[in-house]
Amino acid sequence: MATGTIRANQFLTNFAIAYSQQLNFIARKVMPPLTNVPYSGLYHKFLTKDIISRIPNAYRAPGTPANRSPFEVSYGSFRCENIALKEPVTYEDRKNTTGNSLDLVDAAVRQVTETVLLDYEMQAAAQMFSATVFSGYTDALGAADRFDNYEDSNPFVTVQAGKTAVLKTSLKQANALVMGQEVFDQLAYHPDVLAKISGGATNQNPAVAGEMEMAKAFGVDQVIVGRGVYNSANKGQTATGAFIWGKKLLVCYIDPAPTIKSVSVAKTMMAEDFQVRDWYDPETKSDWYEAGMYIDPVVVAPGAGYLLTTVVN
Repeated sequence: MATGTIRANQFLTNFAIAYSQQLNFIARKVMPPLTNVPYSGLYHKFLTKDIISRIPNAYRAPGTPANRSPFEVSYGSFRCENIALKEPVTYEDRKNTTGNSLDLVDAAVRQVTETVLLDYEMQAAAQMFSATVFSGYTDALGAADRFDNYEDSNPFVTVQAGKTAVLKTSLKQANALVMGQEVFDQLAYHPDVLAKISGGATNQNPAVAGEMEMAKAFGVDQVIVGRGVYNSANKGQTATGAFIWGKKLLVCYIDPAPTIKSVSVAKTMMAEDFQVRDWYDPETKSDWYEAGMYIDPVVVAPGAGYLLTTVVN
């Protein structure tokens, strides 16, 4: 490694991306990136008033120009900020290791990859599960309707109401359910869900409510479960694990191939994609490894989502 020269390391970037697939993060799935955008600028914001047209006057009299489409566009602003963290492999680390010194590099790259993507995940959850962001497109479930109330709740009625709301406010069929682990745990054992899935079950192949089975039962393309955990304690205090995505569920439409002008509940404006850089610092006698990206995750079409809060107790 050249002294003091900071370089993008494609090999380590590929390694880190492969490692990221093992993590329980969903930000990139629920807020698919638009890559190579400027570091700041405007994005198309799809509000219900823009998406749903009034009955147009499409009649064109002979010899006259056609009327303009009533479709309108609103705009929001974005600013891609750099999220990046670095970790050293010191001279002393290399001298004291009893194994392959490449294991130290492996560990350093894994550490910075996981913590940078944790930051991305936290930003995504703050947007996607915000009742303020989805103001007018949200509902707090009462005690009788919460999914851990197996006797009174009917998740299919609740989710269908959300799907209908999405269709009315975005003209899109909801194709995804995004939920936290605690919500998934209750749905997986809900009698109504198991009854729906068990139609073809046998003693040899009993009903299992996994993500694929649940998606089919609810009539969506995918069920996406946020399993990421963070330490909610203040620095220096005993660590307390908490789920990033909490006890909420978002019924939504996610464009599988988004563009700047396509309707999708959310997108990540990404000026620079994830990469790993490395360099040697002679002053600290350390090889440094840094992971980072330039992003701004934004909800661009709140009407393409319907947020359910207090889904479980």
